[in-house]
Amino acid sequence: MTTSDEMDPKEPIEPIEPMMNPKKYNATEESIRRQRGSTESPMDVEDRMTTNDAEDFDQEIDINANVTPVVVDAYLPDQESTPVLAAKETFFDQLRINGVKYSSVIFSALTIAAIIQIILFSCGIYRENDGVKRREYLQSLAIEVSGKDAFKVNESPQSIALRWMQEQDQFIKPFDQKSAIIQRYVAVVFYFSLGGPYWYHNVTFLNGTIHECDWNEWDVLNDPVIKEAHFSKGFHCRNNETLSDLIFYQMNLTGSIPTEIGLLSDVISINTGYNFKIRGAIPSEIGLLKDLESLFLYDNDLSGTIPNEIQNAASLGVISIFGNNDLSDNLDPICALNPNFVQTDCGNGTSKLVCDCCTVCCNTDIRKCCFEGTTSCFSIDIDDELVFD
Repeated sequence: MTTSDEMDPKEPIEPIEPMMNPKKYNATEESIRRQRGSTESPMDVEDRMTTNDAEDFDQEIDINANVTPVVVDAYLPDQESTPVLAAKETFFDQLRINGVKYSSVIFSALTIAAIIQIILFSCGIYRENDGVKRREYLQSLAIEVSGKDAFKVNESPQSIALRWMQEQDQFIKPFDQKSAIIQRYVAVVFYFSLGGPYWYHNVTFLNGTIHECDWNEWDVLNDPVIKEAHFSKGFHCRNNETLSDLIFYQMNLTGSIPTEIGLLSDVISINTGYNFKIRGAIPSEIGLLKDLESLFLYDNDLSGTIPNEIQNAASLGVISIFGNNDLSDNLDPICALNPNFVQTDCGNGTSKLVCDCCTVCCNTDIRKCCFEGTTSCFSIDIDDELVFD
């Protein structure tokens, strides 16, 4: 219990009547008075402010002094002290500062990620492997390779190949090289262009979990000699997972050779002989295959002319095109290559060709071929072994 002249600083302050100069007294001044340990009551302050010392008192309680202002309605026993409130303000200020800092870091990281994706895309590196973006990326590459017109027909070999890669192929991974994806696309187009679902020896073709270099018979034949010689049927790679040999003789190929084959720039050998149902023209894109050494297109239904562009395949030294009755007799583009071996219908058959560079002339009427300028001949019947006379 306190006397009437003393005031317990912990007891709540009763509301007071407005003072003579209410602007000079507010909750902040009351807080200042309590911080300084003053025992004056608000009425004493009011009386003193009416004296001639009012101006000096104004200076004494200048609220701009080095005192931390706090906002209080009344002094309550459980109210937090000024240092605690100041600590709170410091904490939230720091939180705001850190928030800005962290936002800046996150924004910078996202910017860097976007720049990396742009660089990868410009370098031709596949970046996405999910959903719509993956489908759109594959479609853009397919259109780049085959042109828009190839996809106007929903069941064209190119359309079917694209859908297979978008929906069933599981082998393509993020960051695969653009050239690797194009190679796989061309192999799939080759498959559907030439009746792949009806091929003989249809063992691993279009397996969506393995590389296209393994779409062949090696696992079935299990013959190291055949492996070394690259004679097993299917797609083969000699180095670095790049297609080098297309061996598809006597496999019931039906259709036409796709123009996309010209993008397989590392191909060394192509053999589609003994299929009888490959029709259409020899694509001029064959001339893009600078490393092509051997081309076997015999016993098919090819027509048209020998493309002049074939002269650009400078490494081509072995050519066999006999048994294509509707193929033009102009072999000048082939002879311009000075090949080592040329096998055509230059025998006495109904489709005899005039050939100045032929080394083997065949007569498909009797299924027999002879070396030019010699009497050495051999049978070309499918079921017969080579029998020399």
